Amino acid sequence: MFKIPKRTKKEDDSEIAMPPVASPHSDDTWLSTGIDVENRIIELTGIIAEPMYSFLLKSLIKLNTINHNPITIYLSSNGGIVHDGMAIYDLIRSSPSPTIIYAVGKICSMGIIVLIAGDRRFASANTRFMMHSASHATEGKTKDTRNDVNEVEFQDKHTSKLLVSRSNLTKVELDKLLDAPDHWFGTTTARKYGILTTESKPKARKAKRK
Repeated sequence: MFKIPKRTKKEDDSEIAMPPVASPHSDDTWLSTGIDVENRIIELTGIIAEPMYSFLLKSLIKLNTINHNPITIYLSSNGGIVHDGMAIYDLIRSSPSPTIIYAVGKICSMGIIVLIAGDRRFASANTRFMMHSASHATEGKTKDTRNDVNEVEFQDKHTSKLLVSRSNLTKVELDKLLDAPDHWFGTTTARKYGILTTESKPKARKAKRK
């Protein structure tokens, strides 16, 4: 069962929770597929698109079929497609097993939406984060482009609403941050925003009433 290693000194803004360590007897498929079934670890890196969604779907089904102990996800991404990012967010939030996400390297754009889906969210000391408004390139007839623009505006409002609900940021604060083309920040600021968490134990999923 997953356990957070004990801290050796008082936590401050420069420290983050240490990630779990895979045992020497971990399933060899970890090296080739990115999932360690024995230790319940998933590697989720790269562009947020359909292949990432498909991989995560299969991984969560497999691990949740075994038991409902916490699942650890290592996440690093430059961002990607909004619709696929929302699908990944929904997968993580609907998992009956608590999820712990470790941000490493870079978490950009839709990567932040995927990150906030985790029940607990930590980051390595040098991880960088970037958020911005949704963007979209379109061409074609006026009616078609207008529909595309309306969809982008919907995506922007919806992802902003999720960020506010899963962080310490208010809508006004978030809108100010998104005024700039790209808003970059580090782990200390991410913790201040509430994008990273400090809970010592994963929260149990609430049973749904029939």
